[in-house]
Formats: sequence, C-alpha cells, structure tokens
Amino acid sequence: MLDTFIRSLGDPLISVSLIANLYILWRIISPLFQKTAVPPIGYPHWMPFGSYYGGLRFFFNSQKMLREGYSKYKSGHFMVPRWRDWVILVTGDKIVEELFKMPQDTLSLMDAAKDELQISHTLGLTSFTDPYHVPLLRTKFLRHQQVLVAEAMDEVTSAFDRVIGQHCKDGSKEFVVVDEAARIVAQTFNRIFVGNPTCSNEDYINIVSQFAVDAMVTATIINIFPRFLHSLIGSILSKLSRTVRRASIHLAPLIEERKKVYEVEGGAFPQQPELLSWLVSSASGEERTTEALVRRMLVVNVASIHTTSIVFTQSLFNLVSRPQYLQPLRKEVEEALHQHGWTRRALDSLPLLDSFVKETMRFNEMGSMSFPRKAMKAFTFSDGTHIPEGAYVSTPFSMHFDEQYYPRPHIFDGFRFVQEDQNGLKFSSPEMTRTSPSFLSFGHGRHACVSFYSSDLWQRLISTLDKAREISCDIHCEVHASACPR
Repeated sequence: MLDTFIRSLGDPLISVSLIANLYILWRIISPLFQKTAVPPIGYPHWMPFGSYYGGLRFFFNSQKMLREGYSKYKSGHFMVPRWRDWVILVTGDKIVEELFKMPQDTLSLMDAAKDELQISHTLGLTSFTDPYHVPLLRTKFLRHQQVLVAEAMDEVTSAFDRVIGQHCKDGSKEFVVVDEAARIVAQTFNRIFVGNPTCSNEDYINIVSQFAVDAMVTATIINIFPRFLHSLIGSILSKLSRTVRRASIHLAPLIEERKKVYEVEGGAFPQQPELLSWLVSSASGEERTTEALVRRMLVVNVASIHTTSIVFTQSLFNLVSRPQYLQPLRKEVEEALHQHGWTRRALDSLPLLDSFVKETMRFNEMGSMSFPRKAMKAFTFSDGTHIPEGAYVSTPFSMHFDEQYYPRPHIFDGFRFVQEDQNGLKFSSPEMTRTSPSFLSFGHGRHACVSFYSSDLWQRLISTLDKAREISCDIHCEVHASACPR
C-alpha cells in the first residue's frame, strides 16, 4: 500500500492536491500550536476554516475587526488572522511604548517590511540591505531645509496652477481629486528630488506615481500565496525592471551629468541642493550604477507620494464638507504668508492648519494598524505576554476613537489640538508630527514616519475614490474664496 502511495506521488495533479490539502490542514490546526496566550478574534471559532474567513474579512474590513478586538481586550492583547499568517495586536500605553522601543534584533521593522512589501520583487532587495538613502534624507534635508522648503513651495504653486488653472478656463471642470493630488505631491517632492524641469515632466510624474500603486498591488497579491510560491509569483508580477527602464529615459541623463560634475568638482555640487546629487555622491560599488540610482529614486518616491496625497485628499474632503473652517484657516494662512512669505517660518506659524490636518489623520485613518514588527527571537512583554519567534506584532489605530484619549472621538473637531498660551497666542499641542501611544498615524518611537502600510488597502482606496467622485465635480476657479458647492 505504501509503494502504491509513493508511486502515485509521481502524478503532478496528485502531488499538487496533496500539498494544497496539507497547507489547508496546517492553517486549521496552526493556532493550536501558538506558544502564546493571546486570544484570536475576528471569526466564529466553531466555524470550519474559520481563520480563512477571518483572513478574508481582515483583507476587506480590518478596521472593524480591530475595533472589536480593542473594545474587548483594551489594555491587553489579541491577534487577528490574515490570509497566510497572524498578527498580534498590543494595546495600553505602557506596552505600546515597549513595542516601539524594542531593539531591531528583537522586533524588526525592516524584516517585517521585507516580508510585507515583498521588497525583493517590488522595490529591489538592496533598498533593504543597503538603505543608505535614509541618513541622507535625515541629515541633508534638515541642513538645507530653508532652501528646500522654498523650492517645494514654489513648485506646489506651479502644480496647483497646472491642475486647477487648466480646468478653470471654462469656469469649472470635473476631475478626480485623489488622482490629481498624487500628481501634485509627486511634482512637488520631485522638485527637491531631481529638480527642474524633470519634476514637472508629465511622463515622469506618471511613472513615479503609478510605481507606488504597482508595488502595493504586487505585494498584496504575492502575500495571498504560500511562501514557497512567492518567488514564482513575484517573478511573474513584478514591474520593477520595466519601470526602471521607463524612468531611466528621464533620470539616466541627469545621473550621468551629476557624475561628471562630481568628478570635476571633487565631490562638490554647485547647483541647487537635491536628493539625486546626494545619492550620486554617497552611493558606492554596484549602488553607484545608473540602474541602481534610478531604482533608488523610485523607492524614495514610493515612500513619499501616496501617503501624503491621501492625507491631503482627506483634508480637502473634510474642508469642503465643513465650510465653517474655511474662513479661519484662510485668514491664518494669509497672515502667515504676509508676515513671513513662502518660508519654513510661515509653515511653523499655522497652528489651526496643523490641528486640522492632524484631526484628519486621526479621524480618517490610513489603514487600521501601525506597520507590523517581526519577532526575530522569542521574548516576553512586561505584563507576561509571550511573543514567539517569527510572529508579527503591531498596535491598532483604534485608540484614535477612544474617549480616554479624545473626547467625543466620533465627532470631527478640526481645532481639537489648538491651545493658547498665557499671551493669547495659539499653538498646536502636540503638533501634527508629534507621536504618542495614542496617536500613531506616523508610527512611534525610533522609526516613526507616515505609515506606508494599509492593511485594508482596497477598502481605503475604494472609499477614497468614491468620495472623490462624489465631491470633486464642479471645482471652481473661486474655490479659494468660497466653499465648494455640494
């Protein structure tokens, strides 16, 4: 009988069927082997294949699932199924602080990103193994922030003129806000990434804007499949090489030009400070090739464009649907520009706008949880919760709607974070980018940044697109002076 079974394995159909059934069986019994007392939520535990149902539900409606878990296990822990793994969610100020302070050799953001974003297929593995662009962004941008802010503010004016100006020639024109917002952000950021005139080139902007979407879609589809199929599926779906070739048409001449300047000037770049020049001067070995530098520029754009454009789009929706905020915000901006001009100081003088955008980020969450960390070794939180090696750990955004932290959390209050000092001067406290265990839109701790991860990506994008079509019709030339008609 055993000989018959072994011979039958030579049939490809039987082999594939056996592997599929073993995989399904493992998915059913794997929760029994979890070396943690963290309770699962999101599906009826009596249901056969219940974790699959939970994983499908998480894919489309993770926010609701996590709010259920947060309501039931607040200041505790719970875990939710995804299609091929589980995520442990921690709550409570103390444990959330512990989570974000864990060293990389215990809880790794980068290793989780490698898995979650399928970096080797979507962004290129060297962006993970050699992230030399990160310290450049931190140090160079800070050092040249006055010049770069002026450049960006000049370009954003041009970008808005391109979008709204051309559509207002006949009085009004319908267009999808979320699409144009991404293009405005891409053009503005690339003014300080690659400079003029490439930053406003239509084809280049289309390439870098679409690349982020392609990367997320590819990673999402790959992660549906078992791990042993990732390389095969990734090689079929990846658009990385094709996009690098398209982007090289625009970037390769710029890179070669900057390499020549770097060699002649001995490392000094006399032109306007920009990221591309800094990459050329800092890259070494294989990373200094034109192809590698183009790929690196695409990676930086992925992290910049769509997170910012979605926040901008949601802020615009909140503004036009709540016209009572128009006048005070307009007055604040006009006074800041009159006093300080288009400078960084003007941006620092906008507490009402800062509060409005922060409330947008709280109220219109980009996803349902912070980017997961991967446990590189087993460890135990201070409350005794054991996390096994290889587990993914995160924290939900559900505290953004917790009355303990935000009074009337389900009401949008654009000036929620505005306070006055003893001299009557308004300030935003805490300011928009200040993170805490109760405000996680930028993450928290050592790797705080705008969350690129949206676990319910499709739900958020569909919602945004539907809302865009609902209120983006009839954008008038006078939109800066009156509420957009509903």
